[in-house]
Amino acid sequence: SINPDFEAAFKDVYQKENTDWDKLTVVYEKHLALCKIFAESESKSGFYPILSSLVTGGGVADLVKDEAEGLQTFIEKSKACLAIENELIAKYGLDWNAFRKEEDLISTLFERCAGWISHAEELRSYAAFCNAEKKANELGLAELTEQYRKGVIKEDAFVPAFECNFAKAAASGAISSRDVLSHFNGAGFTAAIERFCEISDKFEKLTQEEVVARLSAKIPEAGEGFAGSSEIGILRKAIKSQRRAMPIRKLFNEIPVLLRRMCPCMLMSPISVAQYIDPSFPKFDLVIFDEASQLPTGESVGALARGENVIVVGDPKQLPPTSFFMTNQHDEENIEVEDMESLLDDCLALSMPQNHLLWHYRSRHESLIAYSNMTYYDNKLYTFPSPNDRVSEVKWVYVEGQYDRGKTKQNRAEAEAVVEEILRRLRDEELRKSSIGVVTFSSVQQELIDDLMQEALHKEPELEQYCVNVEEPLFIKNLENVQGDERDVILFSVGYGPDANGRVAMNFGPLNQDGGWRRLNVAISRSRKSMMIYSSFRPEKLDLSRTSAAGIVGLKGFLEFAARGKNALYQSADTIKLRNSDVAKSIAARLNEAGYDADLDIGTSEYKVDIGVMDPENPDKYCLGILLDGENYMAAATARDRNLGQPSVLQGLGWNLHRVWTLDWLDTPEREFAKIEDVIKRILHPELYAEEADAAEGHNDDLDSDGSSDSNADDTGAVTTDGGVSEEDAEVIDEVNTEVIAGSISTDNAQPTEPVNRPSARREYVHVELPTLGDSEDFYEPKTKLQIMKAMEKTLQAEAPVEYDYMKKKVLLCWGMMRNTPKSDAIFEEILREVPVTQTNTAGNTFLWLQNIDPCKYGIYRLHAEGDLEKRTLSQIPAEEVVNAVREVVDVNVSLSRDDLVKETAKVFGFNRVTASIDQVVGIAISYAEQRGFVEISEDGMKVTQKQ
Repeated sequence: SINPDFEAAFKDVYQKENTDWDKLTVVYEKHLALCKIFAESESKSGFYPILSSLVTGGGVADLVKDEAEGLQTFIEKSKACLAIENELIAKYGLDWNAFRKEEDLISTLFERCAGWISHAEELRSYAAFCNAEKKANELGLAELTEQYRKGVIKEDAFVPAFECNFAKAAASGAISSRDVLSHFNGAGFTAAIERFCEISDKFEKLTQEEVVARLSAKIPEAGEGFAGSSEIGILRKAIKSQRRAMPIRKLFNEIPVLLRRMCPCMLMSPISVAQYIDPSFPKFDLVIFDEASQLPTGESVGALARGENVIVVGDPKQLPPTSFFMTNQHDEENIEVEDMESLLDDCLALSMPQNHLLWHYRSRHESLIAYSNMTYYDNKLYTFPSPNDRVSEVKWVYVEGQYDRGKTKQNRAEAEAVVEEILRRLRDEELRKSSIGVVTFSSVQQELIDDLMQEALHKEPELEQYCVNVEEPLFIKNLENVQGDERDVILFSVGYGPDANGRVAMNFGPLNQDGGWRRLNVAISRSRKSMMIYSSFRPEKLDLSRTSAAGIVGLKGFLEFAARGKNALYQSADTIKLRNSDVAKSIAARLNEAGYDADLDIGTSEYKVDIGVMDPENPDKYCLGILLDGENYMAAATARDRNLGQPSVLQGLGWNLHRVWTLDWLDTPEREFAKIEDVIKRILHPELYAEEADAAEGHNDDLDSDGSSDSNADDTGAVTTDGGVSEEDAEVIDEVNTEVIAGSISTDNAQPTEPVNRPSARREYVHVELPTLGDSEDFYEPKTKLQIMKAMEKTLQAEAPVEYDYMKKKVLLCWGMMRNTPKSDAIFEEILREVPVTQTNTAGNTFLWLQNIDPCKYGIYRLHAEGDLEKRTLSQIPAEEVVNAVREVVDVNVSLSRDDLVKETAKVFGFNRVTASIDQVVGIAISYAEQRGFVEISEDGMKVTQKQ
């Protein structure tokens, strides 16, 4: 049979039984010749594959039927074309595959060749482009080259487009290589943060409660029966002594242990320490100096000597110790103020270990600290912007006044303006809620304002209660004594200014001295909410060519800042650089497209709010702050700082906040932007969502008692998320979660092997009743040995530890015997060798213990019930048991004499009179207690104190 493909290929020659077989043979042989040529050309990727497709498509017979004679000539020409093609490919990199895709190949070739001929001078450049395109495609950039050919990407955008695609590919590779990133889910991560914040809050409250519990447990219980020599007894006596009060220093000396238990933290000035704490007083574990920049080293030595460790807290940029108050002069223009070395200066000079506290909390508006931060702290203070960051809360008020040089040295116009502003605020029901402080450059200006204020209050006495009888009364102070004070509103009177001739001298009192800039820094950083600076001259009136005082340079800069806002601040390139430029710009651009105005990197310190969305109805305020997980997030030292500390501070300043996670924005920008828009709408139009809020409130019944749903916590309360918790955050969350849920807050004084918390150490003595087993003659029978052993074991099980002779008498009574005999003692000794017991000895007496009880860890003492006729003498009680009673007496009395301790311990066991044997036994117990670290005995042995 004939192959159908053969029949189809040679349909014009092959006619079945009517076929001209000679003609078919000729045609087939030529076909084979063609196939050979085609096969040779295939490996060269030249012109012949095109010809082959044409021949195959049109049928061999059609090709050879009319032009068989000229086929060889055509083949030769085709070979020449192939050579030319290979040369073009080699020299110019032309891609013939592109031509083969065209439907009309020949027409396309002619058209392209015509174009090449007409642009022959550019052919080499085009060839170079083709070569470059080929290499780019081989490197995986085919999509870019295709977009470039189509004109979608312009020439100047090709490199940025490549970099963008490269960065995206690199980011995708990094993300996919780590499970924590590839499985990140913003919703799950946010839920984990919320749970972390809840747990952290609970842990903080538990810690506070634990501290209170620990300290409270150390305070002795109130009651009667304390020994007269005990520290509690001494304190009670001192309290009752109305007329003849004991000096505080002497009282502290006599109750050192009780004092530290009742007052574990004492707040005292260095002078008070020297006055009330004797050098022999037990040293404090830690002494902390605050405002150490103002403390002369000589005044701190006494307090330093009374501590084992010291922490010195202070700001070297603020006021040092000064001789200002050591003189009665009031000529502050000419006074020589000598700044002395402080404790802080000496500590810094000694290169003591340092730790910088950089978070700034006082200022409720960043503008209040911005000038100091930029000028004196190299912008290193960590401050937080406010929602109304576009406006400044530092206001400059110009007053038409003059400085009375040479006479009163006062500026009355400024003083009157300050007093009028105070009265305006006191008269206003809302404004009077903010506390007020006044700072002046000179003491005479301070006195003037104080006098004017008193006169004003005399005229309006109803206003006095608002500036005096309040939590933070009005203060009026000068530069030298305002450090450490703060108020909501600070009114600043410069005082110095133009004289009667309009001349402004460059003399501003202590501000001109060395360290004057420190005084300025103190004065301008006292406000929490707002500050108003009153001056009778404009900043440009200060001619810095006439002075080199750093204090005057700082004053001019501050007045310029107050007058012009933060535009007057010098900002370095590091300060103004955009931190989250790419992602933040992308989000801000979308906000602008949607009709919102947005700013980037709000804030003047190193901490920034990444994006601020302006309130359309109030352009001076941001209605929303958007936080990203960029440099700000990464720069935070701990998970608590970045997830709880920073957001809580911003919310406390009035910010509405929304988080955008970069991975979510890259994956689903439309969905994330829709969330941002929804938050903005809810803030701007809360009334539209009132019904939804009510419905959500009603849905709270479906939540757990802690306000969270079951979707984010397993049965134990451990955090579970859909993924996306960073390794550091996960560790912190797990650690805190475990501590809180498991209740594993450590207690350093826990000793599970013995019940040390009194009065749980006290137990009732349990007697065992033994039956009558025979008479005295039966006792010596060999068969009685087993009964004696069982009686001994029964006594030990109930009453051990038990004194040996006490137990023998108890057992002998079972056979009616009243006293020991040498023979009975021998029987007991023989039987005792077969009973598993531990033996101890106190003052010549032997005590028997069950082997499962460790005498060194015995934590109780036993008392006989009232009316018990079968009582042990103190010598029949083991010292290990008496130790626990001694310890309890010392715990209750804190500290007492040895004689009183013996007496009180004897009373515990029911003995009101101390005999020689009692003194001996209790003395041994006191020694044991000291050896085991429960008590301390004074060097002279006369006083016993609780071990700290």
